[in-house]
Amino acid sequence: MANAILLEPKAMASITASATAAGYDAANIALDPSGVVWNSGAGSSTRSLTIDMGANTAIDCIVLTGLAGAQAGWTWTIDLATAAQGAFSGSFWTSSSADLLAGSVMPESGLGRAFWQAEEGAPSAARYVRINFAGLGGAAVQVSRVAIGAKIQLDRNFQYGAAHGVRPMGSADFSTRGALLARAGVRLRGLGISFLHAHRDEVEEKINPLFERVGNNRPIAIIRDPAPHEQRQNRIYFGVLTGNLGTINRRPGGWQADFNLVDLEPVA
Repeated sequence: MANAILLEPKAMASITASATAAGYDAANIALDPSGVVWNSGAGSSTRSLTIDMGANTAIDCIVLTGLAGAQAGWTWTIDLATAAQGAFSGSFWTSSSADLLAGSVMPESGLGRAFWQAEEGAPSAARYVRINFAGLGGAAVQVSRVAIGAKIQLDRNFQYGAAHGVRPMGSADFSTRGALLARAGVRLRGLGISFLHAHRDEVEEKINPLFERVGNNRPIAIIRDPAPHEQRQNRIYFGVLTGNLGTINRRPGGWQADFNLVDLEPVA
């Protein structure tokens, strides 16, 4: 088991795609509303997204959500170029090819998730990011959200007692005659983890600034366990934090930071 990763998505200045189906703009990958997606359209074994971050940005982690129709055997690579190198008009760095889906067990929603961490030799910062999809066999790629940024991975992992659940948005009641009155609603996954032994510098330099930037209305990604595993797709969450955001100095050298998140992607 590897320590959990917190990832704040960085702003994207512009987004272009090698192909786009009508009504599915590539810019949708930077928007948070559920159901807003980019779709490449069918007809090719390869597709790509090119993202301009606006300036050189620390990048060592990328998460993709909402991969509708993604299949085992689909692969991806990441290209990175600095502002000085330009938008892939000159030299640039390319990652190794990897399976697109982060694990073999699909989420209950049927929407896949992808996860990439920087390899040895990758630049620490880049302005341009190109996501290359391959092995598609003519099928369309569909992506809901792309989160790109620098990961926060604390020295000490979260403690046992992690909570996993579902927030049902429907309701059920009974009439005066005892008849069930059910109101349908989507179900959203939830996660609650506590870091009970965070270092002071981690709290002051990473966690508190993160809370201040994202609040309860800007989404983040949490990868509960980034180690390769068949269940890794289900260990990736992308959503908004809930409750009070803060840290507590519980003991000398030990700070507590709680993360409670509701995923933005409906289970059903």
